[in-house]
Amino acid sequence: MAIDKDKLHNFLAFVSNGNPDAYRYLEIMARVVYHADDIVDEQLDPAEVQDLMAQLLWAVFVELPRNRFHVEHSLVLAPLLSDVIVQWQKSDEWRVPESNYARKVFGFVRRENMDGLVGAVAGIVGGRKHALAVAEKVMDICHADGETVDDWIKG
Repeated sequence: MAIDKDKLHNFLAFVSNGNPDAYRYLEIMARVVYHADDIVDEQLDPAEVQDLMAQLLWAVFVELPRNRFHVEHSLVLAPLLSDVIVQWQKSDEWRVPESNYARKVFGFVRRENMDGLVGAVAGIVGGRKHALAVAEKVMDICHADGETVDDWIKG
């Protein structure tokens, strides 16, 4: 789920529905995802990679375990995160020229799998109606740049 970093605060505030621990959890997760994407997708020199990796590891091993929302809901969130990681990795594999178009379409959709985690957080902090409102917002964000499946396939 690509979201402009400048608009991230307002989006996370909306999703977390006034819960500061949920907000902080989502902010940590967003940072981790941005850093992972930058490490994989950007042309960085070794010092930049090392810095991003250190920031990512700090967030995962120091900040996340101290976050109350994460601790309280980790049994629900862990399987969702597992799926996020698997789908993120597989989406790039399905993007290759040898894949048929249906696999590429599925990869295009599943690459933005963080929306499942965002929806779960919204449901935990605000219930079903809030989760539905967040799903609408996510749809708007995911299609704001107009990127198509074919655009994504081309890279």
